[in-house]
Amino acid sequence: MSLNEREKSISIENAIDEANAVIAGLQGFAFPEPKTLRFNCSQLTDKYVKKLLEEVPAGHAKEFEGTDFIYTFKWLSEKADEKAGISRLFREARELQAEEGYDGKVDYCKDNECLSQYLYVGRSKKLRSRLAQHLGARHEGIYAMHLQRWATPISCDIDISYYRIDGKANLVIQAIEDGVWQTLQPMLGRQGEQ
Repeated sequence: MSLNEREKSISIENAIDEANAVIAGLQGFAFPEPKTLRFNCSQLTDKYVKKLLEEVPAGHAKEFEGTDFIYTFKWLSEKADEKAGISRLFREARELQAEEGYDGKVDYCKDNECLSQYLYVGRSKKLRSRLAQHLGARHEGIYAMHLQRWATPISCDIDISYYRIDGKANLVIQAIEDGVWQTLQPMLGRQGEQ
């Protein structure tokens, strides 16, 4: 059954209220100071990833109820040939998953076909496990970078910066993440909830 005219009008009013709530939540917002981790792709092993992420909040504790984290992976080299190399390695890994007869799960994130200074922009409530998905080789079937599977041939440093944001509505956090993504135009991944 379709919406009647009154329901349509109320729906639009509700959408306007939601949009205004997002705008109100963004006004005066200031990014907190980030925490930053540095790693080298060539060192990625299960043990290295576990050690690297020891101090990262898991997000499961009661103190993180209502907390979101926005994170970025920033490539530290400005050499175009190194960026092209990591881009090539990622494309080759994705192409293997696209081959006929591949019996694993297709789980690499999107290739944006650009050579940005940033590899990825994301958001998570369970930060440690999400970063482990991006860094490690496990977590089959989960959309992520899975750097350990393909990036270890390149000795490059990458910074992960994460921002803890408390008590903001889901749509406000989504708008912030989308704004960061649009600004940084990362090499990999898709924008927000697309």
